Amino acid sequence: MKFTPLILLLSALLVCLPAEARKKKFDIDARRNVVMKRSGGPGVKIVEVTARGGSVDKAIDRALTDAVAALTFDGAPGGNEVAACPPVLAGGRAAYEEQKAWFDAFFEDGGCLRFVRRASDGYPTGTDNVKVGRERQVRLTLIVNWQGLAELMHTRGLKTTIGNLQDL
Repeated sequence: MKFTPLILLLSALLVCLPAEARKKKFDIDARRNVVMKRSGGPGVKIVEVTARGGSVDKAIDRALTDAVAALTFDGAPGGNEVAACPPVLAGGRAAYEEQKAWFDAFFEDGGCLRFVRRASDGYPTGTDNVKVGRERQVRLTLIVNWQGLAELMHTRGLKTTIGNLQDL
């Protein structure tokens, strides 16, 4: 009888561990809300991203990944007199299918995060951080190293839409 609480505790840990150990799968068809805000100089794009997650931290992580995924495969529409940004890859979906395992690992393991950073520190506040149902929705301004992303894709043997990166 003395071991019953210990056994219950260990059983609970075993049930909970696989749920925490699960990786978030990358979905190329996921809906992404990424809009160009402005160009931050040669090879740098500043975008506004709206994303949802179970917590603020998860929503922020999702926004960072969404920014890189959108600029890699789909590009981003312009807004407020800012031109749209074309995707880095010439054949987004075909390139993804060609190197699916690498892209999945790149986005799931956080390799994409080295190409994006937040424009400000801290948590978003006010209308940039709202509860929607059981999730948190955040809106962030992010800075994407578009040139670095294109160079990585080029080293992987993928065709990019970018001719002369210094002009962009």
